[in-house]
Amino acid sequence: MKMRTLILFLTIFLLPFGVQAKKEDPLKYDITSAGVSASGMTLVKISLYVDKPAKATVELLKKAAVHGIIFRGLNESSVLGYSNQKPLASSPAAAQQYGDFFEAFFQENGQYLSYANMVESTTQAVKVGKKEYRVTAVVNISTDQLKQVLQQAGVIRKMTDGF
Repeated sequence: MKMRTLILFLTIFLLPFGVQAKKEDPLKYDITSAGVSASGMTLVKISLYVDKPAKATVELLKKAAVHGIIFRGLNESSVLGYSNQKPLASSPAAAQQYGDFFEAFFQENGQYLSYANMVESTTQAVKVGKKEYRVTAVVNISTDQLKQVLQQAGVIRKMTDGF
């Protein structure tokens, strides 16, 4: 009877420690300018690093592109005449400070999809490591509309706020 009680005790109290929800890995990506786009738009080249090319869905590529415009800005590009562009959210703490907004904004099928359009036939996958692939695509971002939404949410300040 004591052995049965001990097993029951161990099962009840130790099982929760062995079963943990897998946390979503943060996006691993690079973002650069991809050339000229229409007014109010930004054309970016996004390189997403994944363990299987099939994991780099259109939605994930768009998410990385919008996330990059908001939090990273654009690194120098090989395209002549394009240099660094600052992130829309000037504060690195904005993601944490406005966590509720960004959690809803970047949820599956979230609002971020409204601000990104894939450029057809630009997706490429290249194996870069033993178990890593770089999936690259060109995405057109509606920067002006994205900026307006972030201003309305209070994440970034309007140009007129300082005057």
